[in-house]
Amino acid sequence: MVDRPAYLEKLIKWKDKSDFIKIVSGVRRCGKSTLLLLFREHLKKNMVAESQVISINLELAEHSELLNWEKLHDYVKARVLPDRMNYVLIDEIQMVYEFQRAVNSLRLEKNIDLYLTGSNAYMYSQKLSTLLSGRYIEVKMFPLSFKEFASSFDTERGGLRYDFLFDVYREYGGFPDIAKLLAAEFKENPRSTAFPLPNAAGGLSDAGLYLDSLYNTIIVKDISLRTGIDSVSEINRIVRFLFSNIGSETSFNGIMNSVNSEFKFTARDKNIYVSKVQKITDALLESFLFYQCDRRQLKGKELLRTNSKYYAVDTGLRYYTFGGNKAMDGGHILENIVYIELLRRGYRVYTGKVNAKEVDFVAERADTTEYYQAALSVQSEETLRRELEPLERIDDNFEKTILTLGIIPQKSYKGIKIVDTAEWLLR
Repeated sequence: MVDRPAYLEKLIKWKDKSDFIKIVSGVRRCGKSTLLLLFREHLKKNMVAESQVISINLELAEHSELLNWEKLHDYVKARVLPDRMNYVLIDEIQMVYEFQRAVNSLRLEKNIDLYLTGSNAYMYSQKLSTLLSGRYIEVKMFPLSFKEFASSFDTERGGLRYDFLFDVYREYGGFPDIAKLLAAEFKENPRSTAFPLPNAAGGLSDAGLYLDSLYNTIIVKDISLRTGIDSVSEINRIVRFLFSNIGSETSFNGIMNSVNSEFKFTARDKNIYVSKVQKITDALLESFLFYQCDRRQLKGKELLRTNSKYYAVDTGLRYYTFGGNKAMDGGHILENIVYIELLRRGYRVYTGKVNAKEVDFVAERADTTEYYQAALSVQSEETLRRELEPLERIDDNFEKTILTLGIIPQKSYKGIKIVDTAEWLLR
């Protein structure tokens, strides 16, 4: 079980503040259930009795009857101790029809401290936020950061280098179970350069099989069932288009044209399909499989109405989708990792425009702003100049950084830092 201290600290900070519901949101299998287990261990270590903790995983068959909100409510109430604080931990709450009615009722009990996890952003933005009027705290969870991923490996044994490990992270991503599988493979074969290893039959490695299973679970459970769209091939087409287009401006028409190129709709079918494409795209965002990065003019700070960019929650799923093509668009994969890391660190992130030039990321938090460019290499003078120019045009004194890989010709240029990406991720 990979330790997730940053997320655990957030839950501990809000412990016993029963007026607020604590909601852990994020893509499937990013570690939400494990976080509840870690929090439960924390409670136990701090003298909270087992009888004070009511833990419910709604994906387990034994809790299938609790998918009715009234039964869930009654189940919890029957186990609450009247004279002590009770900690109620419910996993995958979105599976309960009209769950918000049970949640709101339980929140009003002064001796119930409520913690939920969910894999659907829609339920928070549309249902819960309206009902609770801000009386909840959302902890946004992501797959493992590179720092968390690296902690799964014995880097001392066998001389495993961080640059090699970062290559593995870029390809296979940071889902906790992936890190566990890869660490086990390395432990058994510490001298292997084929990492991860194929299975005995020469097929997908255990890591590859896991990504296959995870991808299909997200597509079927979080997209197909939620949207009511049975055609998995149509959903796959949109997913593949967004994966192939990460880091590039993406329009709804672009998505439509990509789908149409495969299915050859008639004019009538195409008009019908517009709403279906919108529904699928929205569901991909709501399931946390993709994140939308808006674009903003830095002078005047207004949001631009032109096309946004989309980034995947995890590069491993993208790598799996295209059959393990390592050479495919490494620059945008690096950009994707930087974007998700900035979200993980609690920033609001935009793409910035300075006249005709673009800054990859404008990261804002509290009273500070940071600017980032992500580039595979800046060894050539031409590439370095291209990455520096947008940052040089920004006329404020906030920190500006170029994140790159490989040899760094110089550590800074006119106050602009040039940093190895793996080093930055490990901080």
